[in-house]
Formats: sequence, C-alpha cells, structure tokens
Amino acid sequence: MTDLTSDVDDRLAYVDARDRDLRAGMDYTPPERTNAVKAAARHTARVRLLKRAIVLGAILGPSTIAIIAIFNPFRNLPAITVSGVGVHGTKITMDNPKLSGVQQGGGPYQIVAKSGIQDITKPSVIELIGVDANVGMADKTSTHILSQHGLYDSKADTMVLSGDVKIANTSGYTFHMQSATMNFQAGLLVSHERLRVDLKGGVVNSDDLAISNNGHVIAFRGHIDSTFDAPDEAPAPAASAQASR
Repeated sequence: MTDLTSDVDDRLAYVDARDRDLRAGMDYTPPERTNAVKAAARHTARVRLLKRAIVLGAILGPSTIAIIAIFNPFRNLPAITVSGVGVHGTKITMDNPKLSGVQQGGGPYQIVAKSGIQDITKPSVIELIGVDANVGMADKTSTHILSQHGLYDSKADTMVLSGDVKIANTSGYTFHMQSATMNFQAGLLVSHERLRVDLKGGVVNSDDLAISNNGHVIAFRGHIDSTFDAPDEAPAPAASAQASR
C-alpha cells in the first residue's frame, strides 16, 4: 500500500512539474512527434513558395508578351522575318533577320543579317551584324552589299554600313570601303573615307564618293588617283592576197 501511494505521488509530482514547465514555455512533445511537425511545416513552406513562384511566373509571362505587343518594335520596319527572338531589358535580339522593301524608283531591296538588336525605345532603328544585302537598280542591274555592321533606320529608310564594306554591281564595278551611308528612297550612296573602286580595265582611289540617281551618277572627290589598262590596238588591215596588176 505504501509503494502504491508513493508511485501515485511521484506521477502527480511529474504532472505538476510538467504543467509548470509548459506554462513557462518548455516543450514536452515527444521527439518523434516534434520531428514530424517540423517536417510538415517545411513541406508547407515549400508548397507556399512554389505556389507563389507559379503565380509570379503566370503574371510575368503575359507581362513580357504584353510589353512586346504594346511597344511592337517591328511596326515601323519594312517587311521583316526572323528565325528567333529574345528579350533583354529594353532590347530585342533577333536571329537571322531579313528585311525587304521597295525603293522609290521601284527597285526591290532585301537586307539579311546574321543577327539584329533593337531597342524598343528606338523602334525605327535596328542594328545588324553580318550584313548581306541585294538592291535592284533602276537600270535593271543588281547590287550585292556585304559589311560587318549595319544600322538601319526605317523612318529615314537609310542604312549606315561599317567594317570592310564591299559593294559589287553586276555591270562590272566593285567598291571597297570602310563605311558608307545608303538612302534607299533617294537612291543615294555616300562615303567619306578613303576607298577603292575596281572597274572593268581600271582602278580608282578616292577620298570621297557620292552615287546618286539610283546609280546613274558617280562623283569622286578629294585626292583621286586612277589606273586604267591601255586599250588594245586595232589590228592592221590584212594585205591583199594578190597584188593588183
């Protein structure tokens, strides 16, 4: 009887001590249950974070599309096709852009590049890298243009070429320049750096060049030097096979 009373007293004392500790903030939850509760809390936090990420992605995704749609960076450009588009801040990057249009004189032009960059704050301007263009001339010839860089302005319908510029016309002349500016509507091309022109039978070097009237007028300015091949002499008339008697 004494042992039973003692055991009950010990249990009561334990309960009283636990109640006091609980009121003081101590945790008497068994270790297994504590770990399970913590794991559940971590899982809940991950689920909450995932939901927020999904919602944020759902918001930002359409926002990016909306920004492109609102600014529509290609609206001021002539007919353009691209193989890929990326967005980096206010800049749109393009893979293999191809622009095409018609000059005032009716000749078509097509500009192809390896890549292009456009700032949506300047929607009429596109920077081109690796330019390869073809322009139809009024005299029915065509001009092939190569350059490392190009800056096309659709509002002015001009393109500034730079870096190893080569312009070859099917009529037989080729321009080698460091830079040039083309105006498609006016049919004008100008260069203000030292250049070389390869012609049929000759070479012209000049400090300045202006081509106007869709290629009909070519003017060299500044220091000019040229070299031309001597024309072939006309063959002497053949002697009569039989002397007159």
